[in-house]
Amino acid sequence: MASFGGLRLSHLGSGAAEVGAFLRSFVPHNSHSNLWLRMRDRPYAAHLGFASGNTKSQLRDWLCHAVGVMTDEDESKLSREEVNFANQVRRLREENGWKQEQLVEAMRDAGVEYMNKTAISRIENATRPVRMIEAMALARLFGKSIREMTNPDGREAVLFFASRNHSNHRKAFVAFKKGAADFARAQVLAKSDIDWINEVFKDRSNLDKETESKLENLLGNLRQLASMSLVKEAEAIDQEVKEARHGEHPEAP
Repeated sequence: MASFGGLRLSHLGSGAAEVGAFLRSFVPHNSHSNLWLRMRDRPYAAHLGFASGNTKSQLRDWLCHAVGVMTDEDESKLSREEVNFANQVRRLREENGWKQEQLVEAMRDAGVEYMNKTAISRIENATRPVRMIEAMALARLFGKSIREMTNPDGREAVLFFASRNHSNHRKAFVAFKKGAADFARAQVLAKSDIDWINEVFKDRSNLDKETESKLENLLGNLRQLASMSLVKEAEAIDQEVKEARHGEHPEAP
């Protein structure tokens, strides 16, 4: 009678042995009972009768999801970084002259006790996601960082930093446009305030010297603001930036 961790598979008919072998191919022997407990205590238990309409492929997909293994449909969901990591595992293993069995033993010695050859094969073929504990152990065994494993040629890092810089530049440009609009509105208000002050203080004969001095200083500042050219100010800032850059990098144009 075919069984798996206490789960009777005989009612699957001719597919019982196939399903049992499939389960054993990716679940360590000492995890069989744990797997059964997981399935028994979750909604999966309601499906253990496997309705007659289920095909073997549907059953396989269900079992994959039940124990956290990727289905054929899931394989396409691997990110580019995960595929890069998988390719690096195979390349570095072969460069070190290791067989998959040797890598399995090294992984177990590194603390990943459940590792097996099938899991290594699936990792290398990018048909199984790499868990964090596995990624850390593999990178350590090969003397690499996880970043080096996921981005071996550095191009992804260039794209990442260039994209981040572009995002920051875009934010700066948006802030510049808002600042320019605020400045233009401030100039309009400054001209209006000048007219308002001149209207209210037409007669200054009764002002003391201190008040008249404050009034003239205020009018002077308002006139300066109203007469400023946004274009010239932007050109001056641009020139300052270029001079500063040339000081840091004399070879720059």
